Amino acid sequence: MNEKILQISIPTFNRPTQLEYNLASIYDAVLHIESEERNKIGVTIYNNSTAGYSSYNDLFEKYSLKFQKIKMDNFKHVFTGFDIGGPINCTVSILKSDGKYTWFLPDDDLAALDSIKTILEVIKVHNPCMIHGGVEQKTFLNYKEVRAPQNYIPNKIYKIYQNISDKENAILDTELIQAQEHVYKTSAYKNFILNDDYINCVDDMMPGLFSLICIKNNSPLVMLSKSIGLFRDGDPSSGWRHSWAYMALNQWPDMVNNYIKAGLINIENKNKAVNVYVKLLNELSRRPDILLGLNMKSYLSPFKTFKNFGLVYIRAVILSPLNIFKKLIGKYK
Repeated sequence: MNEKILQISIPTFNRPTQLEYNLASIYDAVLHIESEERNKIGVTIYNNSTAGYSSYNDLFEKYSLKFQKIKMDNFKHVFTGFDIGGPINCTVSILKSDGKYTWFLPDDDLAALDSIKTILEVIKVHNPCMIHGGVEQKTFLNYKEVRAPQNYIPNKIYKIYQNISDKENAILDTELIQAQEHVYKTSAYKNFILNDDYINCVDDMMPGLFSLICIKNNSPLVMLSKSIGLFRDGDPSSGWRHSWAYMALNQWPDMVNNYIKAGLINIENKNKAVNVYVKLLNELSRRPDILLGLNMKSYLSPFKTFKNFGLVYIRAVILSPLNIFKKLIGKYK
C-alpha cells in the first residue's frame, strides 16, 4: 500500500447528517486527483457521540463502498460511545493521525473542490511544516448550503514563510480558530504529549495551539490565497457558536502567558497575541446582552473582558446603542 501522505481527521458529535455532507464533499474532492494518487489519502472519523451508533455505522458502510470504488481504501471510524469532551476529541483526532500530514476538518464543514489536489501539490513541492488556507479570500457558506461550490478558480500560494519569527507573526495575523483551514505536518507536533508546558496550553483554541507548535519546525509555512476548508456558518444548535465570544475574548487571552511559558509565542508578541480577536468587540457592540455578560449561553465575563481589553471594551459598550440602530436601519433599508 502506498504511504499515506494526507489524513483528513474529522471530529464529530451527534450529527450524522452534517457528517454525511462533509464526507460527500471529500468524495467530490478526491475525484479531482488522479486515481493512482487516491490511496495516498486517508479519512478517519473520530466520533465523540453518545447516541445514533446505527446511523453512523450505516453512513460508514455507505462511504466505505463509495471510497473503495474510486480506489481509496484508507477510511476508518473511531467511536468512543460516550462524550469525552470536544477539545479532547479534537486533540485525539490530530494526535492519532498516521498520515505524513493531517488536515483537521470538523464534521459540519466542507472540503473545497480543489482542496486535496492543492494540498498534495504544496506538500510535494514545499514539504511545509503547515499549510493555512483562506488568507486573501475566505469562503463562508450559509448552514443551509450543503455542497461545496462546483465552479471554482484554482487556489494559489499567497506567501511562503521560512523564518520562525516570520511564521509566528503570520499565524498571529490569521484567525487561529479556523481549524478547517489547517493542514499540519504530523511529525512536527508529535512531541506534544511529551511536553508538560504544551499540555498546559490545551483549551478550546486547540487548532491555534497545534499551529504554533508546527511552525517551530524548520520547514516552511505555506499560506494559500483561497480556502481549502469551507466554514458553514449559522448552525442553530451549536453550543460552540454561543461560546465563541468567551473563547476568543476570555479564554484565549488568559492562556497567552501559558503559550509564552511553553516557548510557543515570543514575549515581544504578547500584546499582539492577546489582541488577535479584538475586532470581535466591535461586532458584539450590536449584542449588549453578550457584551455585558447577561446572555447565559455565552459565558462571557465583562470583568475578564475589561481586564483583557480595557478602554476598547468600554468603547464597544458605549457605542452599543448606536450600532444597534445602524443594524436596524440596514435591515429595513
